[in-house]
Amino acid sequence: MNLPARNRQFGNTRLIVIGAVSLVAILAIFISVYWSDSRVLKRKHEAFITAIEKRSASRLKRVLSENYSDRWDFNREDAVLAMMDAGSTFLVLAVDETDPVFSIDGKQATVEVTLRVSGKPLGFAGQEVIRHANRLKVPWNFTWKKEGGPGSWRLIQMENGDIPDNLYGYEPGDIKRALRGGIE
Repeated sequence: MNLPARNRQFGNTRLIVIGAVSLVAILAIFISVYWSDSRVLKRKHEAFITAIEKRSASRLKRVLSENYSDRWDFNREDAVLAMMDAGSTFLVLAVDETDPVFSIDGKQATVEVTLRVSGKPLGFAGQEVIRHANRLKVPWNFTWKKEGGPGSWRLIQMENGDIPDNLYGYEPGDIKRALRGGIE
């Protein structure tokens, strides 16, 4: 059966429109799932752990909020320096998480997780980092805040009740200064 050229053209146009609408619907579903708060928060938290393991100050700065603060009176720069300090005592560093619990409430979220540190320490300082970190019985609580659009989750606070307020006298940069030849 031969259809007139006009009817064949209409059929092709209809298929193109149906295909385009289907593609847009599939793309919209993919974007909404990919950019959901829970998925973005999980990716950001994983990026934070990876930044610690890689001892990357630039990656840590991308994940920590400019308004970061904690009970040890660390701001963003102090927190990055302290994590870099601890990481500098390792040739290889691994941070493993046990049963992370993600809780999202609007533009704020928490991640409660037990962390275990392992790796190849560079001497006594690295061994002490492992020993102290793995003795913590209280899980870590990481507080995240959505500071703008879908991908803008930033870490605003860390907390672990087993760590004393005075941090045994530690100040950010102490390890780096000690490795350079003494505490100033």
